[in-house]
Amino acid sequence: MIKETLIHSNPWWSTGKIPEYVPIIKRDVFRLLKQELDKDRISAAVGPRRVGKSTLLYQIIDELLKNGISAENILYVSFDYTRGSIEEVIDNYLELMNPEGKIYCFFDEVHQVSDWSLTLKNYYDFKKNYKIFVSGSSSTLLYTTTESLVGRIWFVPVHPMSYREFLKIKCKKAVNFENITPSGDFLEAIDDLFEMEYDILKVKETLKRMLREYILWGGFPEYTQKAYLSEEWQNYLRQNFISFTLFKDVLSVYSVREPKALENLMYLIAEKQTLPLNNYTLSKILHIKKETVDNYLQYLKSAHLIFSANYYSKNATKRITKESKYYIVDTGLRNALLVESMLGDDTLGKDIEGAVAAHLMRHQLGNDAKLFYWKDKYEVDFVFNDIPIEIKFKNDVRLGELKGIIKFMEQFESKYGIVVTKDMFKMQDNIFFIPAWLFLTL
Repeated sequence: MIKETLIHSNPWWSTGKIPEYVPIIKRDVFRLLKQELDKDRISAAVGPRRVGKSTLLYQIIDELLKNGISAENILYVSFDYTRGSIEEVIDNYLELMNPEGKIYCFFDEVHQVSDWSLTLKNYYDFKKNYKIFVSGSSSTLLYTTTESLVGRIWFVPVHPMSYREFLKIKCKKAVNFENITPSGDFLEAIDDLFEMEYDILKVKETLKRMLREYILWGGFPEYTQKAYLSEEWQNYLRQNFISFTLFKDVLSVYSVREPKALENLMYLIAEKQTLPLNNYTLSKILHIKKETVDNYLQYLKSAHLIFSANYYSKNATKRITKESKYYIVDTGLRNALLVESMLGDDTLGKDIEGAVAAHLMRHQLGNDAKLFYWKDKYEVDFVFNDIPIEIKFKNDVRLGELKGIIKFMEQFESKYGIVVTKDMFKMQDNIFFIPAWLFLTL
């Protein structure tokens, strides 16, 4: 049975090609996974369900085939559909293909196998002709590899699509990103935008229209592959991330005594997004202990369902003791949780802030990415690399409304500030005013 499954799962053994249904367009994270091919470590693509991890593994396999790696030296198996241990799978594969030289193994949803981390540790330590890629939900992977794979595994986070990736798929060749997104570091790129104003204005209406679609539907790749009704799509998201991720993945790893409270916590975060949340207050609302709230928030974060912005301060005590802001990982998922199919100004403003927060998190691309907010009488929505960023999703923003940014720049000697607007595009007093439809393409 295992051999039959392997033959079906590895069509390149006979055709020399990956399946035709695998998308050609590559996500930005593909570059990070491709770099792992030459690294002497186990490489793990981690992220929530339906985010495109399997597609990325297939695209890495395609890269190997195009670079002349023999098809018989590439093994793919999804443990969502394959029964048996990793040793049994590899033994059956070796009997089938009898490969020579370096072997590339791709184990999808590897957390479905008991003792998988210990098995891979043994292969890594004693069989040096194997390069191993794995994928799985981040909660499970991070929890089970704490000891056995320390120093042997590298995590590559896979998030829902960014707005830029969404545009690449939905707009095809309608937007030439080389004309509107300069290279260089974050501030240099923003500074150069103003020299590209003519090219930007040519695609402005397309970018504005697509932004509303992206905000409403979100960045899970499935949406771009077939037509959905709004109600159908939101039911699909709720099923995947409440029924499956919460009540299957998270509960299978963590000890959760109050699963309904865990679910309600996620709904509360969706509703209160953009506001600093007090864990003690949340515990009173949910009728559970504060320590339980602390744990449940960590479970949701490790499952990549939410992320946080912590208080910005040079003082460690303040950073630790101040309240955090929490965001749903995807605007489409947030709207599905709140059953929002028509974006009013209030909902749209919170969604824009969430989209900007997710965009800034992706920019850091690290395993310990940090995002901050700041408040000292006046408030700044985000602090990114010591740059204050405020969300003002409207067309007329005056300096009098930016007391938080101005005070932050004075207190921390920041050279620049950024305001993400609805349509304003200018620079004044070292503050960049950039429309959300442009900022999210950087």
